[in-house]
Amino acid sequence: MQSLFDALRGSDEKCKKRKKMTVIAVYVTIALILCALVALGISALAAKNGEGNGDNNNTDGITYVALSATKSDIRSGDLILVNKNNPISFEDNSEFVNFTLGKGYGLKDNTLKATPEALSAFDSMMAALNENVTETDVVVMTAHRTKEYQDSLGNGTPGGCSDFHTGMSFELKDGDAYDGGYDNLNKVAKYDWLYANAHKYGFVVRYPDDTDNKSFSTITGVDHYAYVFRYVGIAHATYMFENGLCLEEYLELLRTTHKHGNSLKIGNNYEVYYTESTGDPTDVQVPTNFEYELSGDNMNGYIVTVFKTKKK
Repeated sequence: MQSLFDALRGSDEKCKKRKKMTVIAVYVTIALILCALVALGISALAAKNGEGNGDNNNTDGITYVALSATKSDIRSGDLILVNKNNPISFEDNSEFVNFTLGKGYGLKDNTLKATPEALSAFDSMMAALNENVTETDVVVMTAHRTKEYQDSLGNGTPGGCSDFHTGMSFELKDGDAYDGGYDNLNKVAKYDWLYANAHKYGFVVRYPDDTDNKSFSTITGVDHYAYVFRYVGIAHATYMFENGLCLEEYLELLRTTHKHGNSLKIGNNYEVYYTESTGDPTDVQVPTNFEYELSGDNMNGYIVTVFKTKKK
């Protein structure tokens, strides 16, 4: 009997020991879970603080820092929108340079000017056109316009409301018309190459013709002017061309959908995002380890274009 009692007592002690070990295991598990939750909380807080202080990293390997952008920055850059709803301020002091002869195209007169970036891209585009198409006779009819000149036209677009004020829009015509005048470029078949390839040089058709599916003239406020090419930069021109968007639509897409943290990825080379102005100045997150460009939209925000192939 004693042996049986000792056996039962031993069994009871083993049971207590197992219970004790189970309780310890539960506490250890709870402790590990709590530690993990604390670590996650610290990580999330660090990420939040990093975003505000310029130490944030995203999954694409871009690090950011806050740049103080001013109200004047909204009114300058390759993506400013100028129309009857968004007049230009004439305060950005853009540098305009004269066109020069001998670049493979003609000029209506020798007073025409443009921004240096737009003119350089235009020269490259015209050189490529002449390499791919024979007997071209492109004539630049209009480029940068002053407020006074725009007012003198009396065409319903008051000074300040013409995209030609930017120095990045060029009205192009064909000078090889039989009547000694000019033909609209979009009506001459040999320039189909230009319409199909302009985006590779950073240009889009500023005022596309209406289609069966879309009234571009309603969106832009301008019709029958599809021979005006506007410089916006290769990334933006490519996306607009491939998705059939005019400048107004593209900027609206960025403003409503692609803010910082939800960039628009254009191929493998570019990321684009929008930041709305919150005052003067406004903190705009810009990359620290890649080249970028900042442009205003001439409305209420800033567009950052990240060049993923150009590290600092």
